[in-house]
Amino acid sequence: MAEHLTADAYNEWLRGKAQGIVRRDSERGGTYSVSAAKAAIHAAIVACEGVDYWTGEQLDWSLLGNYNSEESGRRGASYKRARAMQPTIDHRESLPELDFVICAWRTNDAKHDMTHEELLEFCRRVLAHAGVMDVRRQ
Repeated sequence: MAEHLTADAYNEWLRGKAQGIVRRDSERGGTYSVSAAKAAIHAAIVACEGVDYWTGEQLDWSLLGNYNSEESGRRGASYKRARAMQPTIDHRESLPELDFVICAWRTNDAKHDMTHEELLEFCRRVLAHAGVMDVRRQ
């Protein structure tokens, strides 16, 4: 899925992501290793079949591994919007466990620390309110 990356570049990206997740999760009680996180993240990438776990949308794998923090700082929200479909790693239930899914950066931002059920309830509220807003516009 990330054909633009060499095996070494993919492994470097994977190692960096695993280290960051292990560091954050250890602060929340997680007890797994970087190598275990790498394996779980890679398994989630294979399992996703190229699409966002939560929405089913096709992810833009060409965006993987080429984030530019200087450009992000310069462009702000427009840079983030342009990378909305960038694949990223999400905890399925927001617990410090080796249970990852792959989703779009936009989806991950919206879901943040919600559990699966909390996300569904949030989406129901958005849709219910959107219906109200549609009626008001008529």
